[in-house]
Amino acid sequence: MEALTIKEIEGIWNHSLGSVVTVRGNKASFSNGLEFELKEEGNSILMDGWKASLSKSTAEEIVWRKKGQFDLTWSFEGELLDLEGAGIESSNIVRGKRRRGMADYRKLNEEIKHEEMLAKRERERLAKEQQALDLIRQRKRRKQAEAEQAEQAEQAGEASSTAKTSTSAAEKPMKPITQEELLKLKEELLKLRENLQPGGKAVSQDKNAVLEALSKLESAKMDVEMLAKTLIAKALNPYRKHADFEIASRSKALFSKWKQIFKNS
Repeated sequence: MEALTIKEIEGIWNHSLGSVVTVRGNKASFSNGLEFELKEEGNSILMDGWKASLSKSTAEEIVWRKKGQFDLTWSFEGELLDLEGAGIESSNIVRGKRRRGMADYRKLNEEIKHEEMLAKRERERLAKEQQALDLIRQRKRRKQAEAEQAEQAEQAGEASSTAKTSTSAAEKPMKPITQEELLKLKEELLKLRENLQPGGKAVSQDKNAVLEALSKLESAKMDVEMLAKTLIAKALNPYRKHADFEIASRSKALFSKWKQIFKNS
């Protein structure tokens, strides 16, 4: 075979992978619904990266090759003469170069149409599944966004409450306090800390005692020397992580206030 041309391969072929290929003009239509454009290049034909092998092909069989792939073959089934009603001109059919098969082209055409219908239904089913999946993802993202917004609102509320607590403490009139009184409050905080239940939860009477001690410390006029001598901040520090929100927020505010005293000194 000196050369392969698109005109010479018009007809119906059986693909080595099981499908039927119909060549009309420069189009190759597969029974699974795929369609590729044929292009002549030199003495051969190209299709979707595959090239017809001139040396291995015959009038009865076309061998297609692609780098990195196994060879594929088309075995000739018959001419397109019986399919002129589908728009194929008899002048485009090459006679005498290939044997004529006994295939029932009308039945074959119905099978192609049936497979195309099945392929269409499958595409529609996959599209619906994709839409359902997208809807589920949208709902999931919406719920996640709502949860994040709720968490941010809760954090903002806690921050506002802490700020109010700090402001309230700052507005209290400051009273002088002796070193002995401060050491007494320190011992009281250490003792109350030992009474905490597992998980940092305090019984009601201990909570009231802690809040009373915090009130005294909030109104105490403090300086660097008093803080350094008594180490009261060390006794207060664990209460910043107390399970009770009021105790924790007021302890944080007081601790930050004392920290600022050290910075300003």
